[in-house]
Amino acid sequence: MAAVVGLAFSQGGVLGRFDITRAYSVTLNVLPPSLDCKRIYKTVQCVKISCPLWARLAKTQMEVDVKTPVETMYDKLGPKVVKALEKRFFEAWYFSDIPEAVEKVFSLIPKTDTVSWGGSTTAVSINLTTLAAEKGYTVIDRDKAANPEERIELMRKALLCDTYLAGTNAISEDGQLFNVDKNGNRTAAMIYGPRQVIVVAGMNKIVRAEADAWARLKAIAAPANAQRFPHLKTPCNETGSCAECLSADSICAYFVKTRLSMPKGKIKVILIGKNLGF
Repeated sequence: MAAVVGLAFSQGGVLGRFDITRAYSVTLNVLPPSLDCKRIYKTVQCVKISCPLWARLAKTQMEVDVKTPVETMYDKLGPKVVKALEKRFFEAWYFSDIPEAVEKVFSLIPKTDTVSWGGSTTAVSINLTTLAAEKGYTVIDRDKAANPEERIELMRKALLCDTYLAGTNAISEDGQLFNVDKNGNRTAAMIYGPRQVIVVAGMNKIVRAEADAWARLKAIAAPANAQRFPHLKTPCNETGSCAECLSADSICAYFVKTRLSMPKGKIKVILIGKNLGF
């Protein structure tokens, strides 16, 4: 539950704040015209104000959920991982919240680009794929295929698009990307083909080291992803646990480590301080 904080205002802005979580509520009957709401937003990190002028306050993002300990940890770790990625020639950014991350993604894509993507639950969950079409980009969307043959052709064409959107299954704290793929189209695109690859990942994908990354792929990423396809006859779809299977339905054919981004800056990584995807 968000904290309730009372604020004292003057023509100059915020004078101070006091915690009234044990009181009933605080009502601001007068909102000075000169009130610098953006300044308040930056000053007060964890607030929820009960106010008859809520509509105006909402527009200035005055309602901010209290960060969880995990989100606070992400805010500290994210910038460190960004620096590690940059040392390996990735371009990288960290954002605490999804809207800022989405805005950054589209700032990186020229309006003339053809855009495509792999099977990224993260990209879908934050509406990147829908927004790409709505913003007028030419998109290659395999899910629009009329039949399996056309779907394969669209996946092939995606390998030569201008901007490829992707998730990743794990990122080590020293700045390496780790992925497991069935068909290899996503990992292939990350290696060669598109002019740029934009990887969007929740901070839940960050692991300490390489061994932890491979373990995450087998213990979490692949078994969770398999649940999206109930028809697959794999042990993990039955038990939820990896059995190192050799099933014809296995979604674990290609394990790929991206140690460096080559050419420099081709792969751009946007980290978000939330739990997203598998």
